[in-house]
Amino acid sequence: MDPTLDADCGEGVALEVQAPFAELLVSGTKIIDVRTYALSERMLNRPVYIIETTGGVPGKSVLGDTVDKYKLPEGASAKAVGWVVFSACDAYTSAEAFKSDESKHLVESDSVYAFGKGAPGTEFFAWRVARCGRGCALLLNHRSLYRSVYAVRVERETGFDLPNDLRRGFE
Repeated sequence: MDPTLDADCGEGVALEVQAPFAELLVSGTKIIDVRTYALSERMLNRPVYIIETTGGVPGKSVLGDTVDKYKLPEGASAKAVGWVVFSACDAYTSAEAFKSDESKHLVESDSVYAFGKGAPGTEFFAWRVARCGRGCALLLNHRSLYRSVYAVRVERETGFDLPNDLRRGFE
């Protein structure tokens, strides 16, 4: 079952990204997000909120399965810092392929997020960013759809620069 099908009316789809990588994505500096699972086809070519989290450890979600704005873990923070549109998802099949994209995904070979790190047989995927933008929004609540993918309700603040042609995709 495709987890993104469970987003309700009024909810947007969001991806949790730890700082500083969230800002790098929404600024266009990082144009590939590396994940150990494939991007759902339902998330392709539609706007996805980027929820920046702090107070976590590498490779572990800060957000729980469900939460409201008053119940984040102690010492943690979460906010929507912008949006991206993913255009493709490709599997990395070798360390060489991963290394050749380093300037796009910004994951250095000695990082805990690098190809070949983690459990044997772990797959790595390039989630390719086609468009992005900054903005700040208060995360009102969220519920997990799959791993770091969430259905969210946010309160947008000024400066959220979502182009008109993408507005319908958020609600």
